[in-house]
Amino acid sequence: MQQFILLVFSILVLGSVLVKCDICTQDQFQCSTTLNCIPLSWKCDDDVDCGDNDDSDEKKCPPKTCSSDEIQCNDTKCIPQRWQCDGEFDCDDHSDEDEKRCASKTCKPDEFSCGGQTCIPQLWHCDHTDDCPGGQDEVGCGEATTCSPEEIKCNNGRCINNRWHCDGDNDCGDNSDEENCQIKFCKDDEFGCKNSTKCIAKTWRCDGDFDCPDHSDEMECSASTHVDTCSTTHFSCKVTKECIHKSWKCDGEKDCEDGSDEDNDCVYTCRADHFKCENHHCIHEVMRCDGNEDCIDGSDEKNCSVPQKCSSDDFDCSLGLGTHCISRDRICNGVVDCHNAVDEDADMCKKGNPCEKNPNICLAHGICRNQFNGSYICECHAGFAKANGTEICKDIDECSLDHRVCSQICQNTKGSYKCSCYEGYTLEKHYHCRVDGELPWLIFANRRDIRRLRVDSGIMETLVEETENSIALDYDFKNNYLFYTDSATEQILRVNLTPNGSFVKKEIIINEGIKAPDGLAVDWLYNHIYWTDTGLDQISVADYFGNKQKTLISTGLDDPRAIAVDPVNGYMYWSDWGMKPKIERCGMDGQGRQELVVKKEGLDIIEWPNGLTIDYIDERLYWIDAKLHRIGTSNFDGTDVRTVITNGEDIKMPFSLAVFEDTLYWTDWSTDSIRSVDKFSGTKLKTLSLGLYSVMDIKVYHERKQQSKTPAVNQCTLNLALCSFLCLPSPGSQKKYVCVCKDGETLQPNGSCSTAVITTLPLTTPKPAVTSTPAITTHKLGPSYTDANQHHDVANSTDRAELSVQAERSVGLVATITAGIVVAALVVVIVIGLFVYRRYNARNQKSMNFDNPVYRKTTTSADEQCMISPDEEIQSSHQPLTANISENV
Repeated sequence: MQQFILLVFSILVLGSVLVKCDICTQDQFQCSTTLNCIPLSWKCDDDVDCGDNDDSDEKKCPPKTCSSDEIQCNDTKCIPQRWQCDGEFDCDDHSDEDEKRCASKTCKPDEFSCGGQTCIPQLWHCDHTDDCPGGQDEVGCGEATTCSPEEIKCNNGRCINNRWHCDGDNDCGDNSDEENCQIKFCKDDEFGCKNSTKCIAKTWRCDGDFDCPDHSDEMECSASTHVDTCSTTHFSCKVTKECIHKSWKCDGEKDCEDGSDEDNDCVYTCRADHFKCENHHCIHEVMRCDGNEDCIDGSDEKNCSVPQKCSSDDFDCSLGLGTHCISRDRICNGVVDCHNAVDEDADMCKKGNPCEKNPNICLAHGICRNQFNGSYICECHAGFAKANGTEICKDIDECSLDHRVCSQICQNTKGSYKCSCYEGYTLEKHYHCRVDGELPWLIFANRRDIRRLRVDSGIMETLVEETENSIALDYDFKNNYLFYTDSATEQILRVNLTPNGSFVKKEIIINEGIKAPDGLAVDWLYNHIYWTDTGLDQISVADYFGNKQKTLISTGLDDPRAIAVDPVNGYMYWSDWGMKPKIERCGMDGQGRQELVVKKEGLDIIEWPNGLTIDYIDERLYWIDAKLHRIGTSNFDGTDVRTVITNGEDIKMPFSLAVFEDTLYWTDWSTDSIRSVDKFSGTKLKTLSLGLYSVMDIKVYHERKQQSKTPAVNQCTLNLALCSFLCLPSPGSQKKYVCVCKDGETLQPNGSCSTAVITTLPLTTPKPAVTSTPAITTHKLGPSYTDANQHHDVANSTDRAELSVQAERSVGLVATITAGIVVAALVVVIVIGLFVYRRYNARNQKSMNFDNPVYRKTTTSADEQCMISPDEEIQSSHQPLTANISENV
């Protein structure tokens, strides 16, 4: 019998050992006297993690030695050198932040000392932003700004151009530039707004757009002055005559400025499984009281019953109801704190404090909490959580959480995490990565000029003066080029920027094959520009000089708007707000087209994506939706779609979006403003400028904006590509680049381009190949090279010309005369056809308001360029003057 009992006991012991061995994985350490598993990296880290009686994770450890880039804490723990004296305790004994050790820390010559142990770049000193913990870097800086003779100083200290004084626009931000202004007399061809000094073109009166701040230009207008130019798929607003999608009519949100799309004719009904918002918008019932405001007015989260609950650090006097909570240190202290005196219950207090009686009652990283009636619970320290429903506390990997805790690089540590930055950025306030050097500028198109605004300081300057109707823009920082589109002249222009913010040498680089350039993006790596054309419904590319132009996408586009390029990876992205709203991408050679974010029935994912931008450091897309009043984001491949912010008050009619560091910036046509928000949390909402003229596209101007965290390589230059026309990055190609030809030409195997040639039998023996040709000078942005095939092509061309001459001589004089008559007749027919087509096209234009309600008409100078034939003059006097951007209906 004893032998049987001994056998059973042995089996049980062996089984327990086997079970115990199976608990931990290969990357974990098994504590000796508990069933606890800890990460293998925690063994011998000078921190007791097992919590067992013999501290098994810190036994049999080799002598501790730190690497050359580490420092050793007093308790022998090793931490990176950069963590020393950074204001955070990384050593368990806090020796890394020892006052005596950190007092000897000195700042570099190019750094400013905040006092104590904090150093910041010298350029951050007196830059109007508090960078030191106590704001020492902005103390004693004196006057914030000294204005130049060409500027006036606003009451808020901002400097603005003299020309902006009393022009009817709030350029200062506090409206001080429009105070105490004398009565401004408008010209004969201008209309004076009633309650301001602003003058607008008379042709803008009663055209359906509010151009005066007080809307007086659209008051007392008869219905006959407005002409409906909307298509059958759009709804025409009654007063303002904007064109919006018919699906937006009676959807619970005012999309027309006059609100006529939500008038009394609307009947709002929702499906049985949907919830009706207070603004009559319908959402699915499951979105009701889910903690997220899905209705624009937030009504889906009103009157929601939320169960109350005491925190883990509190004692619940209401015994589970959560209506009265007190801190646990007030239990059994001889003072009645609960209304029902349960905190001083005799039975509970008589049983004593179980946590004090058994300090090791909770496992590693656990906190013992006394509970009601003398029981206890084990809770985890900050940075730890119970794993898989057990009582074992395991480290939380903060770096893998959905919400971002660091600007750029996150390194998980035991019970915490550590933030760091990529090259060119400095860690500020422990988590924010701020770019080195000067503060970035915001450059934006303002229709009649292009300006720049200093981030966080309010300093505004003019870059390009007197533009006709500037809409989209982008730049090449390294080459000091600024490109912009002008919708009035239907051109893309380029200027050279100087270090002081002025420009020289304005050039027109594209003025053919272009109609309504809505979006513009610069490929600073391969030196190309890309643009969307909503008039032609296509996407094109050209070199910096405009000599070489290629259409990349010409099908499947409805209303293309914004465009952004990623030359490092070879992709371009664009938004389309047509009948099927979406965001797409393809290679920068036009191949491999993909839909990333598309509108889906019953889901408010995307409706009117007006602005689009790329975060190269975080490798994410961001877009702003003018219909949903929302900023969205996703990975480069369209996965992980998230909402940054939904705000109908501050995101009314956005046009463009830009991102840099931790901030998103956007322009809003409805309020003529520039605003910003934190890209991670959707908080820290700011208005940077308000009351601009008509702000459109916006970009962040900084050297680091056009630098990625991975090395940028021009594949065409690297591989010495022999392309006679354009060499474009191509992620789908094995070589990562392709040669392309202009429209109508075919690429040859040697990289040259040619048109289709009709092959004929030779009438005579071909002449020998020409051995020399005249020199041809072309612009090259890559390395110089000589294409031997060029001479061969010229030789073949000469041969064909000679054969053609001999063929003509063989057919005789009669055939020549007959051919001449036919050609002349064809020329006459073509000329007449072109004339008829141009007249038809002029009569069947649709304004930019049809394509995108964000747009307004051009400036007066652009209007003067419009050519109207005498027989059309009477008709045009009754039509609204809109931007000189049109397309065939």
